[in-house]
Amino acid sequence: MDKYIRQKLVLGNLDEEIHKVSVAVVGLGGIGSWLSQMLVRIGVKKIIIIDNSTVDLPDLHRQFYDEEDIGKYKVDVSFDKLKRANSEVEIIKYYEFNEKNALDILANVDILFDATDNLKARYVINEASIITGKPWIFGSVARFMGYAALIHPRLFCFYDVFGKKEEGIISEKHGVFSGSVLLVVSLQLRLFLNFLEGKIDPFLYYFNLETFKLERIKIKRRENCPICMGKKFEYIKWRSRK
Repeated sequence: MDKYIRQKLVLGNLDEEIHKVSVAVVGLGGIGSWLSQMLVRIGVKKIIIIDNSTVDLPDLHRQFYDEEDIGKYKVDVSFDKLKRANSEVEIIKYYEFNEKNALDILANVDILFDATDNLKARYVINEASIITGKPWIFGSVARFMGYAALIHPRLFCFYDVFGKKEEGIISEKHGVFSGSVLLVVSLQLRLFLNFLEGKIDPFLYYFNLETFKLERIKIKRRENCPICMGKKFEYIKWRSRK
């Protein structure tokens, strides 16, 4: 029996495109642990998973880990769980994501998923995206709220949306409802399908499950954006060949 039969009933020919795509997931916490599971289960060709932290007791209420995983590196636990979920997918693990290896990682995938809960990491992803021309899908969650967006450097960058803004409400300080995590993952997967269909959707999606609010906020490129227009990178040392 074809393991993807019910997926094909919904997605049709798009199912074939999923099996050709290589992806990376940066961060294997609340969003990344579930997201990587879903990407492997729908059958992406290759997935690079990246995280340098270990499983802690407060992680278990919202992350794809068990009590026996406490103290182990998330990337090691995830690697084993993902292999058991779908042995056909190529899985590569990294313990670090930074300005030194970001370009190499992005160069080896078609699209990257952000699940970091870290503003600096997102700026590094953003700069690497602009240099390589590769898109990425942003995701963030705290309390009952979440954001997601498909960011393509041809149209706009992360700095156009959040440039020079400091960390606002984050899960580490303000907590998180586990259902909010799963909704962000669902939005990122839907945006992934948009990417496969060639739809670059210029919107930031925001929700608040406490009030049942869902907004679609238009993203516009700033003509004077220092990152995607000016190429004034703060983290990655790179010089144009032009």
